[in-house]
Amino acid sequence: VGPDVLERAPSLKLVATTALSASFDGIDLSACRARGIRVVRLPNFDADSTAEAIVSMVLSQLRQLASCHKIIRDGLWAAPIQEEMQSKTVGLIGVGSVGMRLASLFKAFKVK
Repeated sequence: VGPDVLERAPSLKLVATTALSASFDGIDLSACRARGIRVVRLPNFDADSTAEAIVSMVLSQLRQLASCHKIIRDGLWAAPIQEEMQSKTVGLIGVGSVGMRLASLFKAFKVK
């Protein structure tokens, strides 16, 4: 995560890595510090749960579940346009255990 990534994410507040080493290889700590972005290392995590949570958030966004929920609570039965995950292109930064699990899950949805 360097200046090029940070420039494209102006609202970024946190960078978390699951790297097992004590270093933050691949993360520009000075660039993060200059932007007030906190960097943390999370060596103990559950890759499956994390990857599944990410996929569920992607599906929720594509299917606009929050909007659908509000529309139904308002007594309406219309639905906003929804997108399918199939044929979408997803970029993964890092291919540690979470990234590899995500790639596997996205493959099941025919994601590029």
